[in-house]
Amino acid sequence: MIRPILIISLFTVPIIALSCYGYNDYQEIVETLHHRTACTAVYEVSDGTGAFGGIQRHPSRIRNIANSTTSDDCIRQTVNDNLGLPSSEMYFCYCYTEMCNYPFTWEEFQRRGFTLKPQYASGSKE
Repeated sequence: MIRPILIISLFTVPIIALSCYGYNDYQEIVETLHHRTACTAVYEVSDGTGAFGGIQRHPSRIRNIANSTTSDDCIRQTVNDNLGLPSSEMYFCYCYTEMCNYPFTWEEFQRRGFTLKPQYASGSKE
């Protein structure tokens, strides 16, 4: 009886294990984060800082992803602080392939059109 339940549970539970870049300005060390369901990048528009990591929750449970009406990997949002600080503009980026959240500088992120998606050389196939 337990054997069929075990076999069924193995096929019904999705196994996603991505590795992502981890970096923030406080630690200033790029590390590899394992066993993530999605990789993330967050850019603060006002000062151009970025933080990179990964999430372990299913993407459908993240409001930014679940409510997105576009196919863009980065979403610009106004974030209101509950501590009375002024609101700020941020880009929240999510990607789903191995090490897809390379820690680009703010300038490179702007040049790429506010996306983490790879850019291909002219004339090459995507």
